Amino acid sequence: MGIESDERVRAWKGPGRPVNPDAERSETIAALGCVAGSFVIEGPPSVADWAAYAELLRPLSPAALAFTAGDRYTQAKIRGADALGAQTWELPFTPGRSTTAALGRLASSL
Repeated sequence: MGIESDERVRAWKGPGRPVNPDAERSETIAALGCVAGSFVIEGPPSVADWAAYAELLRPLSPAALAFTAGDRYTQAKIRGADALGAQTWELPFTPGRSTTAALGRLASSL
């Protein structure tokens, strides 16, 4: 499973992100029983098009690409999955359970 590098996350979400470094996020994902392995997606943050992701993932022959409902890159991820012959799994967003929500709760409690 691909984990975005710290540089890419920071560019998209701001200077205080990510909260956990990419190596730790990758290790956490790899520990899940349904995940065969994980890797960090490196490269310029401006490169986020579906064709680039499809080429990156092609050697792995993924069976599916998962994303959270409401992800601003949903259509690109669907196109990438189609190019790879992979299924798409749209996982429900759970309000209040995101890192952004946790940081907001923390900030309001200070």
